[in-house]
Amino acid sequence: YADKDIKLFLKECSVYPLQRTLFESYIKHGLCRREEDIIPREGGYEHERFIQSVCNILEYMTQDHKLILILNKLHLAQMSTLQLLQELVWHRDLNNMVLVGTYNESFNVSIYMLKDWLRLKTGFALKKNWMRVILSSNVMMKKYPEWIMI
Repeated sequence: YADKDIKLFLKECSVYPLQRTLFESYIKHGLCRREEDIIPREGGYEHERFIQSVCNILEYMTQDHKLILILNKLHLAQMSTLQLLQELVWHRDLNNMVLVGTYNESFNVSIYMLKDWLRLKTGFALKKNWMRVILSSNVMMKKYPEWIMI
């Protein structure tokens, strides 16, 4: 996608129009900049559209290419990361994507995130064959490093 026009790429990915400049600035400069102000009462909507846009980009890219996404230390992930992963696991059909995630099972996840964390782990377990997800604890990776070989 390096030779493709960024604006066209984002449009083809169905990125939310008001967030395209944000993605474009990140792709070009590694820094997120947005031209429009965010209306505070629309923050939740903007957040949902951002998650949808990231998922749309991944979905678009995996139509013709294989993608391996490796996430280490998921037990430290913030709520927005868990929400993005939940959207990928529960609502998207990414056949050419392999998701490898590791976590420390002895780490106590914050109470306010526990429900989302457990839902994500359940989703990984249920969708394993559908999305080819590998989720293992760091302890298991040290014991059986060959498990993550793809």
